[in-house]
Amino acid sequence: MGPIPMVISGVVSLVMYSLVILGIYKVFQIGTDVNEIRDLLRDIKRNTQDLSPTASHLPSAVPLAQALKAYEDDPAHEPEPADLDR
Repeated sequence: MGPIPMVISGVVSLVMYSLVILGIYKVFQIGTDVNEIRDLLRDIKRNTQDLSPTASHLPSAVPLAQALKAYEDDPAHEPEPADLDR
């Protein structure tokens, strides 16, 4: 085997080792990014749970339903026959 194939073989080996090492480094970098994203999502979830209204803070719909029923039952609010023809 001559000197040129040995040099080419050495260069190819160094390039392959470099690519493997860079691939492993990239996998760890992606893993770190995923952990940071997961932590951010946990923080967002925690912050939105603190701001979300609970059932005790929401107004009841019962008074609104009662007012609507009273409005519908009141004869003064009946539509006139001319309004129905349109």
